[in-house]
Amino acid sequence: MVSDYPLVIVTWLDITATAGWEDPDEVNPIEVSTIGWLYSQDESTVKVGNSLGEDGRPYGISAFPAGCITSIEYYNLSPSS
Repeated sequence: MVSDYPLVIVTWLDITATAGWEDPDEVNPIEVSTIGWLYSQDESTVKVGNSLGEDGRPYGISAFPAGCITSIEYYNLSPSS
């Protein structure tokens, strides 16, 4: 299925929490990636779906605060011949 929504990989910083005696200087956010179809993007939020419905729209939405995102890579999918 070809979609009007671009396929992206969103790289973002996730919260790290500890409950022990870890050195505070060694506790940092971790960088993770999410792949999916970009539904929307504005100055505060980026929404990515993990599935496309029969109507071609993304579903299974993850909403990321824009400030957590370190990069968005776009991929072009074209139908096989």
